[in-house]
Amino acid sequence: MSIRHGMAFTAAPLILRVVLGITFVWVGLSKLRAMENVGPDDAARLANVGALEPAAAPDPANGQGMPLVAPVDLNDGQGVRLLKTAADFPQGADVRRMHTEITLRLLKGTEPRVESDGREGRAIWPAWAGGSHAVLLAWVATVTAIAGGVCCSLGLLTRLWAGALTLQMATALWVTTLGPAWSGGRTVLGVLPDHAPWDFSFWMYPAWLFSLLGMSAALALLGPGPLSLDRPLLGAPSSSRTPPRPTA
Repeated sequence: MSIRHGMAFTAAPLILRVVLGITFVWVGLSKLRAMENVGPDDAARLANVGALEPAAAPDPANGQGMPLVAPVDLNDGQGVRLLKTAADFPQGADVRRMHTEITLRLLKGTEPRVESDGREGRAIWPAWAGGSHAVLLAWVATVTAIAGGVCCSLGLLTRLWAGALTLQMATALWVTTLGPAWSGGRTVLGVLPDHAPWDFSFWMYPAWLFSLLGMSAALALLGPGPLSLDRPLLGAPSSSRTPPRPTA
């Protein structure tokens, strides 16, 4: 293997790993740490699946946290589940970003959409992913982003985590962009939203997801490269070994 090929084989996967690692760790931590306000209807949706958490503020008496809102009680004391409504949250609620970007999208994705012209669209997500499963999937996606980002950066089980991140980005692209367009029946080429092609503000987010999907898939196929923990732990992949010289 020439020096030029060796440098390419070493640098290409390393660059992919570092960029993907930093990006996914940042995305995962932002979903876990950042709080966003949702309206009364969405607050009720999240409360009914157990995703709403009471906020806290310092207690001037002892400096400890005190709840700003009462914890949501979904039972009436007799084991009967009570559904919350928007009237229970007139000011909305502050929730983790993972619930606004994942849980709510999954909850709404399991329901038929009502389009602006009154037509009923199709559900874009299977019914089993709704309810409390949507909260579980939000946690799984958030932890996968953080753990996958760390492991890709270190080159630890790289192909496995890169494959998981590829699947996660494909799901995100479907839930946020392709699925809603398909549900409403307004598509180009069957899945792409029928939207102005040069509207940068609209296409920027799906383009970012598509880029991460492609980079993750490329890393899964390319492998971690020599500068990784996989190399001493799992051995050198066959693609990194010097091919035999042809005999005369």
